[in-house]
Amino acid sequence: EPPLYPGSGGGSGNSLYSDGGRGGGLVWIETTGSVEVAGTISANGMRAYEMIAQGSTNSGGGSGGGIYINCGSYNQTTSGVLEVKGGRADGEAGGGGGGRIALVVTAMNAPEQVIFDKSGGIGGYAAGAQGTEYIEGMNRLEIRGDPGDYGSPTNLGYGIYYVVDGGWVTNGVVSPANEANGLRRACIGFVVTNQAGEVLTNGVEWQVLVEMTTNLALRWKWTNEYQLVEGSGPNGLVTNLGGWYTNGTTLVLVAVPSNEYAFSQWTGSGVPLGSETNNPLALTMNQARTVQVNFGFTGSVTKVWDGGFGQWDDYSKWTPDGVPGILDNVVI
Repeated sequence: EPPLYPGSGGGSGNSLYSDGGRGGGLVWIETTGSVEVAGTISANGMRAYEMIAQGSTNSGGGSGGGIYINCGSYNQTTSGVLEVKGGRADGEAGGGGGGRIALVVTAMNAPEQVIFDKSGGIGGYAAGAQGTEYIEGMNRLEIRGDPGDYGSPTNLGYGIYYVVDGGWVTNGVVSPANEANGLRRACIGFVVTNQAGEVLTNGVEWQVLVEMTTNLALRWKWTNEYQLVEGSGPNGLVTNLGGWYTNGTTLVLVAVPSNEYAFSQWTGSGVPLGSETNNPLALTMNQARTVQVNFGFTGSVTKVWDGGFGQWDDYSKWTPDGVPGILDNVVI
């Protein structure tokens, strides 16, 4: 039902200077044509009167009012918003409750994102309760990511939309997404639930088509993928290649030396503490990792350091190339 009355005023405190916030007004818009909201339409409750010189008045915030729009078609731009917020209380009083928004649309050509704020006002004793909304002729579709809003869904982005009853919505994502510093997000499917939280459909695809016969929630499910950067110095190789791996994947890296060389150690930020001399090397891909394998000559050779300042296990800073082995002579 549409809101019929404006918001009520907040209660006054026990001070001579106390005065509760005024209630929000009532806005009605009725037309057979189109309504476009490109700014703010508000019927907010006012905050309680505050007499700074006299201290707190302990007065309540005004309740939010009402907004009723009945139209042929409706459009709301990204800067548009409908507000029926409750007013803020003063002192230990309660905040004003949110108001009511009712939107009745007789024709809807495409899904629309209806942005509104019906929050209760802040109060020292208690915050005001949320207001209510009523959308007729359309069903609510909420699109979110789990555990976060990763990537950029196509056709409709993350948010809350209203779609004409019986209409169809196609939505999809591109995977992987949000790559940075050896971490990216990979989509592992979707879940569609009704207002009661019951699963209506799910899958592992990156695109879904849903019929809007009731209020629905679409959740895109994401997991982490981590990058393994693997390198081998001269005189050997590693059997497992670097790349991207799903969170929790276990890898085994095996260092294979060339003739007359032996495995020396693993280096790099991705080597687990205490595993530097393990061969094979077990890794759990729960973070981005960089791993370098080093080999040493099994005979005796003179290695000359010519790298200036640097890490001794950087094979490129020795002549000839390669980290010194246990039998080598070293010149620094």
